[in-house]
Amino acid sequence: MSLAIGIQPASKMRRQLLVVISILLMALGRALDVGVTYQFSPELSLEGNPMVTGFGMGWSFLLIANVLAVVVIGACSFYWGFRPIQYERSAEVKDIWSFASHAHFQRVYSRSGFLWRRIFCRPRSWQHTLQLFGFVVPPVVFVVSAFAVLSWYGLYFFHWEVYSQIYYFFWPVYPAIVVVPTVVIATVQFYRDEFQLYSLQHGLAVQTEELSGMSYLASR
Repeated sequence: MSLAIGIQPASKMRRQLLVVISILLMALGRALDVGVTYQFSPELSLEGNPMVTGFGMGWSFLLIANVLAVVVIGACSFYWGFRPIQYERSAEVKDIWSFASHAHFQRVYSRSGFLWRRIFCRPRSWQHTLQLFGFVVPPVVFVVSAFAVLSWYGLYFFHWEVYSQIYYFFWPVYPAIVVVPTVVIATVQFYRDEFQLYSLQHGLAVQTEELSGMSYLASR
C-alpha cells in the first residue's frame, strides 16, 4: 500500500476543505472548554481531568496538553486530506466491509472476524490507521468539548437540577452517551469515503449500501 494522488480534483478539494473545517472546529472546541473551565474553576478544584485531580497538574500542563493534542490530531487529519492512500486492488473486495478488512489487514475476513480483529489485533497498515485516527478524532474532540461546555453551564451557571441528577448518576460513563455515537458515525463516514476512493482508483462501482447495520446506526 503506497501513497499517491488517485482522486478527482473535486473530491480532493472536498477532502482538504473537510480537514480545514474539522481542525478549526476541534481547536475551537478545546479553546471554549479551557475558557469555560477557567471561568468556573480558575483554581481547577472542579476539573475532572485525572492528571489534575490525581497528580496535581496545573494550568501549564492543561494548556500544553491541549495544544499538543490539537497539533498531533491535526497532523493526522492533514495526512488524510492531503496524502490519500493508493490502495492495492484485491479481488476479494466487494463492499465496504471487505474493503475495511483489506485496508486494515491486507486480507478480507468475515464481518464478525474483521470486527473481532479490529478491536483486539494490531492493524497491519499504519498509514490507514493514522488516517482513520485523523478523520474520526477531530469531530469526537469537538463534540466532547461542546458537551463539556454544556455541562459546565448546566451545572454551575443555570443550575439545571434534572441535568445535574442525570449527570452525576451516570458519571463517569455519561460522556460515552455522546462519544460512542460520534465515533460510530465518523467511522462509517470514513469507510464510505475511502471505499469511494478505492473504487475510483480501480474503476469499480461504488456500493456504499453494503454497510448494512453500521449504515443504519449512522442514519439514526
